[in-house]
Amino acid sequence: MAEPARRLEAPEAVAAAPVSGPGSAAAPAQPALDLESRIGKSKLDIAGSFQLIASQHGRSYNQVLVEIAKLAFGPGKLKVDEYLDLGLYDDKALAGQDKRSFVGLDVMRQIWMTVNHKTEWYGLLEHKLAATTLLAGFGFPTIATRALYSEEYALPGIRTLATADALASFLRDAGQYPLFGKPADSLQSIGSVSLAGYDADRDSVVTLNGDSLPVTTLTEEISSAYKGGYIFQGRLDPHPAIEAICGQRLATCRIVTVRTETGVEVLRALWKIPAGRNVADNFWRSGNMLGQLDMASGRVVRVQRGAGVLAQEPETHPDTGAQMIGFTIPDFAGLKATACAAHSVFKDVNLIGWDMASTAAGPVIVEPNITPDFFLPQVVDRRGILDEPMKALIQRCKAAKAATSKVDAKQYRAEQRARRNRVTSAALKG
Repeated sequence: MAEPARRLEAPEAVAAAPVSGPGSAAAPAQPALDLESRIGKSKLDIAGSFQLIASQHGRSYNQVLVEIAKLAFGPGKLKVDEYLDLGLYDDKALAGQDKRSFVGLDVMRQIWMTVNHKTEWYGLLEHKLAATTLLAGFGFPTIATRALYSEEYALPGIRTLATADALASFLRDAGQYPLFGKPADSLQSIGSVSLAGYDADRDSVVTLNGDSLPVTTLTEEISSAYKGGYIFQGRLDPHPAIEAICGQRLATCRIVTVRTETGVEVLRALWKIPAGRNVADNFWRSGNMLGQLDMASGRVVRVQRGAGVLAQEPETHPDTGAQMIGFTIPDFAGLKATACAAHSVFKDVNLIGWDMASTAAGPVIVEPNITPDFFLPQVVDRRGILDEPMKALIQRCKAAKAATSKVDAKQYRAEQRARRNRVTSAALKG
C-alpha cells in the first residue's frame, strides 16, 4: 500500500543549477535512481524545534508537551514529529483551526481502509500501468506508455522489454526520447528518472538536468530493482505558463476526490511545485514546495517549502524568480472536472488522490492514488483532513461496509447450507 513519507527534513540548500535541457555531460552526484523510501525516516531535530518554538512563538516546553499529549490521544493520534511537521504549535498561523482535526499516519491508514473498504480495487489502482491503461481505454487523457520492462509478464498491446539486454537496446534508441521512467507500482516518485536523450559517443543517457548516465549503470539498477515492472512514458511538456515558473517539468495538482451521495466531488486540491535539480514534484524531495489553492479559481494563495519550525513561505520560484503567489493554474476547472469524471470509472472506490498535469493540450491524468497522503493538504491548507465532510464520508462508508458484511455473511451461510445438503443427499443416495 502506498503511504506518505515520514517526513521532511528541513529545507536544505539544493544544487544551484536549475533543471534545464540537455547540457554538459557532468557526472551525476548520486546513483541513477533514488531507491530509498522516506517512510519513517524523518530527520527532524526535536530538541532544536522545541527551542525555536519557545523563542519564535512564546510557548514553553511544558505547554507544547501537554498539547502533544492531548493530540496523541485525540482523534488524529498524532506523534511528536507529526505535530511538529504540521506546525500545530503555531496558534497564529492556524487561526482558530481545530487541531483535533489533524491526523497522523496511523489514522490515515484507518481512513483509507474504512473509506476504500472494497479492497479488491487496491491491486488495480496501485499498479500505475494497469490504472492508466484502463482510464485511457475509456478515453481519458493519460501519458502514453512507450515500453514496459518486465521479466515476469508480457503485454501484447505494449512493447515489453523482457531482458536486461532488451532494456539496454531500448535505452540506446535515440528516437525514443524524451522519456520519463518509473516503477509500475511506484510511490513517492521513488525510482523515477527523466531522460532527455542518448549520447552515442559516451554510450550514456542524458537526464533532464544534463547529467550523463552510462546505459549499463541505468540498466543494472532498473533490472536489479524492478524485475516486476518498470514503465517508460513519453515525457510531457508542461503548460507554457507553468514552464515559465518551474522549467521543463510537470508541476502537478494533487486533487482529492470523494464519492458522495450525489456524485463525485473535489475534497481538496493543491499544487506540487518542483525546484532545484528535482525532476519529480514530490514534497519530500528537498527544495520542492506546495502551493495552497483557492478551490474555486485555482489561484495560488500561499506557498510552503519544508516543514516544521524551519518551513519557509517563498513568493517567487527559486530557480526562475517567477512570481508564484497570485499565479492561477491553467484550466483548473478542467483538471477538477477530469478527475471527477475519471473517478466514476472506479465505482466502488470512495476516495482517490489524482496527480493531474496542466499541459498546452489540456488536462492530463498522471496517475491515481487510492491511499492519498493527507499530510500534503493538511500542511499547506493549515486545516485538518478530519473535517465535517470527511467525518460524514467515513460514517457513510462504515455503514456501507457493515451492510456488505451482513450480506456476505448471509450468502456464506446459504452456501454452507447448500453444501451440507449436497453432501447429505449424496450420502443418502450412496
